[in-house]
Amino acid sequence: MDIKVNLDAIKTLNRNVFCKGVEINSKAIKIAEGNDHQILNSSVSDDLPKRLESELTFTSGVLIHINPNKLKNVYRNLFNLSSKFILINDYPNELELLASDINQDNSINVLDIVMVVDLIFGGN
Repeated sequence: MDIKVNLDAIKTLNRNVFCKGVEINSKAIKIAEGNDHQILNSSVSDDLPKRLESELTFTSGVLIHINPNKLKNVYRNLFNLSSKFILINDYPNELELLASDINQDNSINVLDIVMVVDLIFGGN
């Protein structure tokens, strides 16, 4: 049901926006599709097709439910399917929070994010 709420909220900002989404729950898909949204029945951790590419990719309240071993693929999907913007509105579980200080400077900051991007995409 969250997918419907999220995509409907975007539509209220601009009726001309075409919304696409990924949802694993088939009941939620039936509810969301009734509002002119294109929904793929899949997991965000699966390899997603390029036809889902958009200017903005986002996740809201989803990552805490993803197996930590599959998060890399979720982030890769967010990056690969976005032509401009990525928005992550989520909160970490306890294990993720403990592992978030990538550069081990006893602070969670932008340097940790840059290092995560480097780890995922092989930067220097």
